[in-house]
Amino acid sequence: MKVREAGGAIAFQNDEGMVYAVTPISDVAGFLGTSGIPMGDIKGDLDFIFQNLELTKLIMFVEEHQADVIKLVRKVGFKQEGRLKKATSTGDLLVFGQYR
Repeated sequence: MKVREAGGAIAFQNDEGMVYAVTPISDVAGFLGTSGIPMGDIKGDLDFIFQNLELTKLIMFVEEHQADVIKLVRKVGFKQEGRLKKATSTGDLLVFGQYR
């Protein structure tokens, strides 16, 4: 996996071209964003990210209507930790977190 830092965020690109961007928000947590819906060995990618950062928690936001993404993030170990009401033009944002 390729790793690059830019503007305070760390980008990880796997062999399939999927990019994960982590923006640290504290000494133990970071926001996780992706360039699309991850495919392939997502758990392996997350293991690599956790091993290469000094973070113990990743946080993701998912729009409530994205049922396929919600199912996927739960499958790879994220738990819903909150809901931001009316945070998008299409409704709520769900807050997911994963600890290591």
